[in-house]
Amino acid sequence: MSAILTRMGVTGRSWLSQATWRRGLPLISLALTWLALSPSAPAGTNNTASGPQLFVTARVSNWVAVIDPATDQVTTTIRVGTHPIRLVMTPDGLKAYVSNHEDNTVSVIDTQNRIVTATVPTGGHGPQESAVTPDGGRVFVVHEGSGNVAVIDTATDTLIRTVSIPGNEARHVLVTPDGRFAYVANYSANVVSVIDTSTYLVSNIATPAGPRRLAITPDGARIFVADYLGNMVSVIDTNTQTVIENVPVGTNPRGFAITPDGREIYVTNVSDGTVSVIDNDQLTVVATIRVGDEPWHLTITPDGAWAYVSDSGVPIFGGTRFVSVIDTSTHALVKTLTVRKGPLFSVVDPSATKLYVTNALGSTVSVIDLASQTVLRTIRRVGSNPYDLSFDGPQ
Repeated sequence: MSAILTRMGVTGRSWLSQATWRRGLPLISLALTWLALSPSAPAGTNNTASGPQLFVTARVSNWVAVIDPATDQVTTTIRVGTHPIRLVMTPDGLKAYVSNHEDNTVSVIDTQNRIVTATVPTGGHGPQESAVTPDGGRVFVVHEGSGNVAVIDTATDTLIRTVSIPGNEARHVLVTPDGRFAYVANYSANVVSVIDTSTYLVSNIATPAGPRRLAITPDGARIFVADYLGNMVSVIDTNTQTVIENVPVGTNPRGFAITPDGREIYVTNVSDGTVSVIDNDQLTVVATIRVGDEPWHLTITPDGAWAYVSDSGVPIFGGTRFVSVIDTSTHALVKTLTVRKGPLFSVVDPSATKLYVTNALGSTVSVIDLASQTVLRTIRRVGSNPYDLSFDGPQ
């Protein structure tokens, strides 16, 4: 049975485990259902589609599905390592780097030919989030099971450095727009580590408990930290690399989105079903919006008008099926869209006409039309337990 749970992606630190391990054995029946219904890969492949393509990690299927947004169909699947959880694109969109959580490697995908061109051992346990430097030259990969950050050279696709950091459960990493620093959220150490990308020297900024996710303002002046266990959002001044404010929010803040003008920061509070809105000038919460169960992630449209919140629900009971729509001008919940079970991450397509949402428990991707705010269709055959997604076009 442990092998089944591993195939599902249920590890001690994964998303599903946080609700799963504390609720017990009923997940086993869900595991068996998933495995029985796990879709097979498309019979053929099609590498002739033009325009940006959507790449989706399928954690249980151990592949990355490629979706053509012109047809909203899966055109091919690319076998990678075990439990592919996150992916990041180079700025030119020519390479995707996929973190294989269970075999401690990163798969490198040639996005034009849709093949794996390299498999890079990361030198740590449980590779997770990653970030590419603005010049596209290096990828920084954090680990959930060891206190180090892997640095991959994109020219050679080899590991060129491992950087030691405090703790053993880093959750997120981002690189500043000027490429000078990589910031790492160290969940177990209660610090944000700052890596100098030239020297690889590390300094640490203390935060409230459980820093889990980071967001940076468009001008690069401030970094916001979701302190999951401290029920705070820390604000770091990137010039001084100090915390200038700890903003109380809801229970277990996690997901972030910043409006394109940088004026407001939206954060999902997983355990109380709300979204907090922080004013970037006042550094206070100016609105608290009730949404669905366990809001996980949110995306703000490029025009800044709407926020779409994935209400993932409690996995042990099958998850919810909803995406909440917030009008950012009024801070009001205006609509709830029904998708498939366990919606997680979302991304707007390069033409800014559609939103794509991974449904982890539904093994599908939902397509939402932004103009009408309706669900256009459900994409199947993406694989079991789809998680992260990214376009290879403009980022």
